[in-house]
Parts: sequence; structure tokens; C-alpha cells
Amino acid sequence: MASPSTGIRVLIVDPHPGVRTALAQALGTAPGIGEVRAVGGAAEALAAVGTWRPDVVLLETKRRGGDGLDLLRRLARGGEGPPVLVVTSYPDALERLEVMLAGGSGYLLKDVATEVLVAAVLGAHRTRETEQGRDDR
Repeated sequence: MASPSTGIRVLIVDPHPGVRTALAQALGTAPGIGEVRAVGGAAEALAAVGTWRPDVVLLETKRRGGDGLDLLRRLARGGEGPPVLVVTSYPDALERLEVMLAGGSGYLLKDVATEVLVAAVLGAHRTRETEQGRDDR
């Protein structure tokens, strides 16, 4: 759980190194955001959630092997895991619905303005904290 002094821990899960770097740079200096880590694979993502316990996960569901929605379900763990925001390059109305049904906390395009991305991360974290009765404010 993030504290006001450390900020929110964000895990980026995307198969493309350039995208991971760009998202990490966009979030890295934003107010309210603490540490940002990035991984490419599903196994790395699950391990990071289990050990590092990020406050919010950004996930690209369009993955080789088509396991993106399964990975989303595993990361979100039926509301017991961190909020998972899908960040993708290709808008897809059906996928947006599937993401929400699988436990996703939001669906954004990768060309989103940094301010909107940061607001989505902060909002997802705040909503989860409130739902779990741990709002620090």
C-alpha cells in the first residue's frame, strides 16, 4: 500500500521495451507516483505482483500467445490483486468489454496524454483503497 511520502508503486507489463520505457518515463516524475517498474512477460509480472506488491498495474493485453485476458484475471485475482489498467495501441470495443468483465479497472490507449494516464493510475488506486476501506485521507 502506498504512503503519501512514497507515492504509488506502478508495474508496467508490456512486451515492447520501447513502450515500457516511454510509460515509465511518463509516470516517473508525476506527482503521487512513487516507484515504477516494468517487465515484459507474464511470469515476470506475476512474480512482481507476488513479491513487490505494486499498487497499480498497467497491462498490454495484446500479447503473443493471446494470453492477455488470462493474465489480467490472474493479476487482478477477483479484486484481491492490484487494480489493472489496460493500456493498448489498438482500440477494440469487444476487448474493452472483456477487460471490464475480467476485472480490469480501466482501458486506455497508449497515445493518452500523460496527465490522463496519471489521473487514471491515481484514480484506480484511490478507488481500490476506498473499496477496501483503507483510504488514507
